[in-house]
Amino acid sequence: RDTRALVDSYLDTPDWKVFRCGYALRIRTVGKRTEATLKERRRRQQDPAEGREKGPVVRREITQPVPEPESPGSPSGPASRSACAALFSAPGPVTDRLRRILHPEELQVLAAIRTTRETIPLLREGRVQGELTLDRSALAPDDAQSGIQPCLLRVEIESAAEESGSLSAFVGRLRAFAGTAEAAESKFEWALRTLGLTPSWVQDLGRTEPDPSMTVGEVAYAVLRKHFASFLKHEPGTRMGEDPEHLHDMRVATRRMRAALRLFEAALPLQEALRLRRELRTVGRLLGRVRDLDVQMALIEERKAELVTVGPEAVAPLLRLLQARREQARRKLLRFLDSRRFARLQASLSRRLRGGPSARRPAALLPIRAAGPILIRRAHRRLLRVARGIEPSSPPAAYHQMRIRAKRLRYALEFLEPAYGPPARMLIDALTAVQDILGRHQDDQVSMALLRELAEQTTLPGPARLATGEMAQMSAARAEKLRGDFPPAWRSLDGKLWSRWEHTARESVGELGAEMIHNAKERLRRPPEARKGPETSA
Repeated sequence: RDTRALVDSYLDTPDWKVFRCGYALRIRTVGKRTEATLKERRRRQQDPAEGREKGPVVRREITQPVPEPESPGSPSGPASRSACAALFSAPGPVTDRLRRILHPEELQVLAAIRTTRETIPLLREGRVQGELTLDRSALAPDDAQSGIQPCLLRVEIESAAEESGSLSAFVGRLRAFAGTAEAAESKFEWALRTLGLTPSWVQDLGRTEPDPSMTVGEVAYAVLRKHFASFLKHEPGTRMGEDPEHLHDMRVATRRMRAALRLFEAALPLQEALRLRRELRTVGRLLGRVRDLDVQMALIEERKAELVTVGPEAVAPLLRLLQARREQARRKLLRFLDSRRFARLQASLSRRLRGGPSARRPAALLPIRAAGPILIRRAHRRLLRVARGIEPSSPPAAYHQMRIRAKRLRYALEFLEPAYGPPARMLIDALTAVQDILGRHQDDQVSMALLRELAEQTTLPGPARLATGEMAQMSAARAEKLRGDFPPAWRSLDGKLWSRWEHTARESVGELGAEMIHNAKERLRRPPEARKGPETSA
């Protein structure tokens, strides 16, 4: 049994950049030794059978020692400014990740916790399988509120991932014997709650949820604010590069903002909206180049076990080539995110969204109940123009265009879903199914083109070239099957579901009057400037 005194300082930036990456940054002092740890926030193992999180908390921890600072603070107090400087003075896995998202001077102490810890090793047949710790924790005096010293008593059992299963029965028996309950929050979360700290990274720019009582301008700004918040939320995680889902979610937020700027353009300052769309298209392309390579590498990993002419190991050179391309694409992305141009884009969006809709745009003053059906029907007509020309022999570009139009209609319905309820949700679900088919079809088209290009690489060994040919055939076969899946998915969308939505839309405008509907149509006409330029992506 070992007893130690710990001082844990949790740090982040004023806009919670570390938290937004999915981590908590802890600087721990034990005696004269200090270490920094990025602790992944709580998540559970996924149960594939039940499709939900289950079992023990799985948490990744990345740790490095912190050199002794030139002017150390109190050994029993929270991390000092000099300790933060010392952390950034030496390379290591924590420092390397933090440098991607913040500057050292941005860090501030959120909370400091003093803990007395008793540790007992857990042995089975003479082999250590984990350790049991009894922690008595309290906020450091500087963080105590009104003289009250909140305390936390906790039993923790930690093990390596491969040992967690063998300890499950022991944990169950211990709980039954001691009458303990599973912890609902980490020490970090407990400290935040006790101190009344709530993670926030977006200034209050106004309402973010539309409702049927709003005008077109109010809905447009609410939708843009919501997705701008998501855009900002996932930027640090995209920079850190640990979880590809951050990049994916930032890209989706970019697409949704572009879609909203397009859908509501009549209610927005036109030239500024067009400029913001162009800038967001640039962001989207840079994010897309990285994401597309993630998708293609995942496809290769998924299909390598199905190879017949060569073994799964034959794809290793392909993955190395694609990884090198991804790193190059990511460097270009990070240069853009560090640029003044990107900072100006964020500032422009913040300023515009804080200001709210302009009364100088007549369309902005229309009730959304009058304008919503017009906007959605317009997106639906554009989708139908493409869909009715789709045949099994249509070129891949036609299917891709169909996917873009379907995505725009889906986004329009999602933006306005509060006005139409379940009929809109059913249409959205059907569109999602169509998009899934068309999205995988497009992934296979990209895969075939990429594999053909890779096969021409003279540096690739023979087995890798054979793998490219076989995987290209797999992509072609799946694309053919997806073309067969498309017609029934489309029929489910272009029938009763659309009629139900139409019925709801007509009811919603029934009392507004013909003159109001006529005025809405006139005010929502697309200006000539907005019609110029090719359609590239949603």
